[in-house]
Amino acid sequence: MKKLRAFTAMLSLFLLMACSSDDPVTTLDGNWKLTRVQGASGTIDDTFSGGEVRWSFDKATKTFVVTGDTDDGRDQLLPAGNYSYDIRTTVDPSLTCNESMFIDEVDFGCYSLQGQRLKIGSETNGGFLITLER
Repeated sequence: MKKLRAFTAMLSLFLLMACSSDDPVTTLDGNWKLTRVQGASGTIDDTFSGGEVRWSFDKATKTFVVTGDTDDGRDQLLPAGNYSYDIRTTVDPSLTCNESMFIDEVDFGCYSLQGQRLKIGSETNGGFLITLER
């Protein structure tokens, strides 16, 4: 019986140590850095670094805030400000994704959250692809 208790205690300790606050966040909630805007059949391909443009999502209120503006001719697509969003089933048959992001009720196209990278949109039909990273 003592061996079983010791084993259970060791297993519990191991499981607690395996759960770390260093685990990557894989939710939309929180802060993101704009890294790239591509679109309009290659006419736009702007990159951003150092978190000069940030998006902060609040999943509870379905809103986000864009902070930081560039003034050097790069297109960040959404200027600094407050926006509402919703993630819905894709209705555009030309898109190959299951979910789309609507920003202020405008369909921005595909929504893809993969680990520390978030992609919104699609370059098909003259659209834009926005890439953000944690």
